[in-house]
Amino acid sequence: MDINQNQKAVSPNLRLLLDEDLHWKSQIAAYRLKALKASIVRELSSSTKSVLYNKISIGEDSALLKFKPFITALGSCGLIPKARGNKYTEFTNSSLYDVNNHNHEKEMYKAKIRIVAFIQYCYEYVEENYRNIYEAEDFFILSNRGTFAFISIIGSLNSFVSRKYGLKNSSSSEERFKYIKKYIDALMRGINKLSEEEKKEKLSLLGAGADKKWFIFFMSLINEIHSEYEPKVLVDWKERQDKDLLNEGRIVGEEIEKFIKKTILNNLSILFGDNWELEISNIKQNCMVLAEKEKEKNYKEGLGKKEVRWTDMFTINDYKTIIEKFWTTKPEGAEIKTFEQIFAIDIGEKFNSKKEKTKWISLFNSYRNIWAHAGTKESGLNKNEVSLLKKIHSHLIK
Repeated sequence: MDINQNQKAVSPNLRLLLDEDLHWKSQIAAYRLKALKASIVRELSSSTKSVLYNKISIGEDSALLKFKPFITALGSCGLIPKARGNKYTEFTNSSLYDVNNHNHEKEMYKAKIRIVAFIQYCYEYVEENYRNIYEAEDFFILSNRGTFAFISIIGSLNSFVSRKYGLKNSSSSEERFKYIKKYIDALMRGINKLSEEEKKEKLSLLGAGADKKWFIFFMSLINEIHSEYEPKVLVDWKERQDKDLLNEGRIVGEEIEKFIKKTILNNLSILFGDNWELEISNIKQNCMVLAEKEKEKNYKEGLGKKEVRWTDMFTINDYKTIIEKFWTTKPEGAEIKTFEQIFAIDIGEKFNSKKEKTKWISLFNSYRNIWAHAGTKESGLNKNEVSLLKKIHSHLIK
């Protein structure tokens, strides 16, 4: 909640109205688009012609649906482009906003009319043809989670059919809806076919990320009927459910980690002899604390009193710190490769600085966290991530 000049709290709902009033005529594209989103939501709720009339909380008024899911979905679904400052960054081709129209105020009004009409078409169609789904409160359409998922699906389908049929910003809502209608039908029929157990499972998804899970769920229902509709985010999700792919990545990753540890300890011993532990004393101290905790944990779990070597408690970030600290260190006359020669890996991005040459280690760490917590993580690795692991493996272990 923000504080205004008079030190009074400004509610998020009221701030929505302020976004439209303050930024509509802004010289900065990002601010104008912020105002456009707010104006669209207000129009959906305040227009007596809208099926969402008085159903969205605006200003100080409370209603069935919160405004935030609408704003969040409009910001990412592709109906409106994204911008940083005055630079448009995403969705410029499939959005209903013409970024090439430099009469900004005129385009704002035109885009608002297009987007509101298109969204209304979709909601009206569900209301008229799938009343059992539409009228069920806190269900898959008229709920805050449903709002994000449904608006996101509308945007995703629009991007898909715009590419497929060459739709333009100026294409009418009727024409646009004509092409997505069969996909909306597939979604609604998929929802109607859900068993009570399946409904309960999806409706029990709460908290952060639940809305995005519903969005993916909506995509999967459509994809089951229309396989040609398979957005990248759905492909990614499917790959991350593949346990064989996760296991393939884990095996490669474990070999990489063993190589990193063995190479670092070997090189430190060559570089500093018996003093190598003193060169990484801070890391050693932290590892010793972790080793003691691990020993205590094992004992309390009935595994007996077993020694845990501190060198078994290195983290990937510890390895990264050591590699970067001794990046080019090499004793005169020693025939060993420097850490730079061993661990600088080009992953297809910038490859000049030490930070850029070791970026792969941070990525590797994030992948490792996935397979190390496979029992609690809801998704695994995708094909691109496993491919990168194999690339790292082939570079290190030749």
